[in-house]
Amino acid sequence: MSTATKNDTAKTLNDRIEAARAELKEAVEKVQAQAKELAEKLEARAKSLREELEKARKKGLGESAKAAADSAAESFKSLSQRAVSALGLASNDEVAALNKKLDSLTRKIRKLEKSAA
Repeated sequence: MSTATKNDTAKTLNDRIEAARAELKEAVEKVQAQAKELAEKLEARAKSLREELEKARKKGLGESAKAAADSAAESFKSLSQRAVSALGLASNDEVAALNKKLDSLTRKIRKLEKSAA
C-alpha cells in the first residue's frame, strides 16, 4: 500500500472519528437538556409531595406521613426510570463506553499515521 493511500485512509478514518465525536457530543448535549427538564419536573413533584407531608405532619397523622414519604420516594424512582426509558436515552455507562472506544480508535489512527510518515 502506498504512502498516499495510507494517508488517505488515515484521513478518512480521522474524518469518520471526528464525525462520530460530533454526533456523540450532540447526543450528549440533547440528553443533558432532557435530563435537566426531567430534573425540573421531578423537583416540582418532590416539592408538591413535601408540602403534602408537611400538611400530614401538622395534622398529626404519623402513619399517613410515612406512607406519603414512601409514596414520594417510589414515585420519584419510577418517574425517573420511565422518563429515561421513554426518551430512549443511553445510560451514563453506555456513553462512557462509547467515549473509551472513540479514544482507543483515535490512538490507533495516530499510531498508524506515525508509522505511515
